[in-house]
Amino acid sequence: MLYFKNKCMNCHICIEKCPRKALSLGRNGILIDQSACDLCGICTEECPGNALNMDCMEFTLEQVLVEVMNDQPFFKYGGGVTITGGEPLLQADFVIELFKGLKRKGIHTAVETSLFGSNEDLKKMLPYLDEIFCDLKLLSSEDHFNYTGVSNLIILENLEAILVSEEKTKVIVRTPLIPDHTANEENITRICSFITGIYPDVQYELLNYNPLASSKYHLIGREYCFEDNPKMYSVEEIEYFRSVAIKAGIKNMIED
Repeated sequence: MLYFKNKCMNCHICIEKCPRKALSLGRNGILIDQSACDLCGICTEECPGNALNMDCMEFTLEQVLVEVMNDQPFFKYGGGVTITGGEPLLQADFVIELFKGLKRKGIHTAVETSLFGSNEDLKKMLPYLDEIFCDLKLLSSEDHFNYTGVSNLIILENLEAILVSEEKTKVIVRTPLIPDHTANEENITRICSFITGIYPDVQYELLNYNPLASSKYHLIGREYCFEDNPKMYSVEEIEYFRSVAIKAGIKNMIED
């Protein structure tokens, strides 16, 4: 459930109509208790300003394939379908069947994944992929747990498994540069040493920090990790991080 403050008319009808009492009035407008909300949709129907909306819709496999085929004219120029998230491995059965359908139609396929999911599901998915974009944010298990709430053991095991598989040339490992979290010489060096130790010719990419992410947190009533949102890294700063990666053994650096 998303809340768009600029559309809110301050009528508070949504609060009155919510059967789960998941909505309340806060200092900056409507607060959503996501743990109490069961996504019944009553508030979205009752809101006169359309300030409350779901962030997604449910589709059947056939409906998704119809949507994809609407864009088929673009695919012959190098396009295709990338399944991202969230985390695609959390809906592995659906995603695998979708990839099968796409390959039957000759469509290029890719997935963006944190690799935090079942190794068995990942193995089933690999044969239907042309490209695999994998996030590796932090190599330190302690830091990973502190920042994300989960261990990175599954991620590292899955990454190693695909970097020794026949699909390893399809893999691009990516590290998002988050100030004070992932964007430092020690972390990048450890990540690059780890992945090149498994597959020396691994493809690697550094993703610049995206300050627009803060708006997504506000839409669901969560506090952002930065009180003062940092700016994107400069060209010179990105070049420095790339030099760190190359020094740590990266041969195939993906650049924008």
